[in-house]
Amino acid sequence: MTSQFVFSLFDSAQPGLIFPNQVYGWLGWLAVAAGLGWGIRHWRENLAAVRKRWWVGLVLLALAPVLSGFIGVRLPGTVQPLPNTPLEMPPPAVMIFSAVPWVLAGGLLGPIPAAVLGLIAGVLTGFFETHSPFTPLEISGLALLFSAAVRQNYRTRFYQYLRHPLGAASIILLAYIPLIIWGTLFSTNDTLAVRLDYAFTQVWLIFAARAAEILIAGVAAELVFLFAPGVWGRKRPLIPSPAESNIQTRFFYGTVPLVMLLFLSLLVADWLVAGKVAEQMLERQLASAARVAAESLPYFNETGQNLILTLATPDLLEIPANELPDALARRLRSVPFFRQLFLFDQSLKPAGGYPEREASLIGLTEEEITGISLAAKGVSAQVYVVKPFPNETSAQVSFIAAIRGADGETVRGVLLGRTDLNTNPFTQPVIQALSAVEEMDGQGMILNEQGLILYHSDPSQIMREYSGETASESFFRIESSPNNTRQLTLPIL
Repeated sequence: MTSQFVFSLFDSAQPGLIFPNQVYGWLGWLAVAAGLGWGIRHWRENLAAVRKRWWVGLVLLALAPVLSGFIGVRLPGTVQPLPNTPLEMPPPAVMIFSAVPWVLAGGLLGPIPAAVLGLIAGVLTGFFETHSPFTPLEISGLALLFSAAVRQNYRTRFYQYLRHPLGAASIILLAYIPLIIWGTLFSTNDTLAVRLDYAFTQVWLIFAARAAEILIAGVAAELVFLFAPGVWGRKRPLIPSPAESNIQTRFFYGTVPLVMLLFLSLLVADWLVAGKVAEQMLERQLASAARVAAESLPYFNETGQNLILTLATPDLLEIPANELPDALARRLRSVPFFRQLFLFDQSLKPAGGYPEREASLIGLTEEEITGISLAAKGVSAQVYVVKPFPNETSAQVSFIAAIRGADGETVRGVLLGRTDLNTNPFTQPVIQALSAVEEMDGQGMILNEQGLILYHSDPSQIMREYSGETASESFFRIESSPNNTRQLTLPIL
C-alpha cells in the first residue's frame, strides 16, 4: 500500500467521536483532563504577550482549522478498527501543517493560547481521524508542554536545548508515547487484555502521523527562532535549573524519567515479544488442526461416495414396501456412516426410508431433487450440502447414487444417504481438532468450495457465506474478527 494525498479531512465518510461505554474509560479521560488543567494553572503566564501580539493570535486562530483540515498525506499501512465498533479506520493522515499554529503560538504567545489552538487541532483530528475523545486533550497537552519547554529560562545545557523548537518537539514526542497509549487503553471498549493489545500494537502508525506533524511544525518554528530570535520565547534572566538547586531534585529529574522510560519500553517490548511467541504457538496449533481437516475431509468425501454405491444394489427394489425400512435400517447399522437412507424407484417416486419413512419428512432440497434426476439419467454418485438438523453445528452432506440393473447400464432406482460432520466417525478427528481451537477461545470452521460454512460452533452461522479472506494458497495472517478484535487466521486449502 502506498501513501495517498488527502485534500481535506472533512471528506471523511464517518466523522464523529466514539465515547467510552464503561466507567473506567471516563475515569481515564478525567485523569487526562485534570492533568491538562493542572498544567495550564502551573505554567500560565500573564496575557501581556497576547495583548501585544493580538493580531498574531487572531491569524493563528483563523489558520488553525484550515491548516488542520486541509492538505495531508495518508500513510501506507493498516490500522485495526476499534474493537466492538462497526467502523472501518483508514491509515492515519499526516496533515502537513496541522501543528504549525499551536507550535508558533507556544513560542510567540504562551502556554494558554498554545493549548487552545492545540485543542482546536485535536478536535478536528479526533472527530475526523482517530474518533477518540482523548485526542483533543492529548494535542492540547502537547501544545502546553511545548510552550512551557521553549519559554522556560533555566540555564543548564539540557534546558538550552529545550528552548530550541526542534529540541522541544523531540522531547514532547517522548512524552506523547505514554500519553497516546493511555488514551487508547481507556478509549477502547472491551476486556482488559483486548485493550492492552490494541494500545500496545495499534498506536504506532497514529503516533508516526502526529510525530511527523509536530516535527514539520518544529522546523518552521526553528526558522523563526533562528531568524527572528527577538520575537520568540520569553525573555528573562537565566536562573539555576531545579537539578542545580537541590541534590534530591537532581536525582529525581535524572532517574525518574529514565526509570519510567525503561519501564514503558520493557512493558511494550515484553508485550510485543510475548504476543509474537503466542502467535507462533497458535500458528502451530492452528496448522495442526487445519492439516487434520485437510487430510480427513477428502477421505470422508471419497468414502461416502463409495459406500452409497455399495449400498445401492438392485435387490432393494425387490423388497416389499412394509419391509423396506427394516432392510435399510440393517444396511445403515452395518455401515455406521449415514444417518438417513431413502430409496426412490425407477419412476423417481419415494419408495421408503429409514429412520424417516416419508419423503416429506426429510425435506428434500432443490439440489437433491436435481441430483436424483441426474442419477436417473446415469450419473453414478453425487454429493450435496444440505441445511443442518435443528440446533446442530454441522451441515448435512447428502450422497446420491444410481441403482443399476443386472446389465450395469439401466438405472432402476436412486438411493440417497445423509450424514453430518458431527456424528460421522470419519470426521471425528476433524471435529476434535476444531474443538481444541474453540477451547483456546477461537473458532474453527469448515467451508466448501463455494465458501459456505459447513461446520461452526455457532449453529446460526451454518450455510452462511464466509465473509473472511480466502486465497488459492494456505496463509497465516492477522485479520479483523466480526467484533473488530484481532484474530489469527490459518486456512489450509
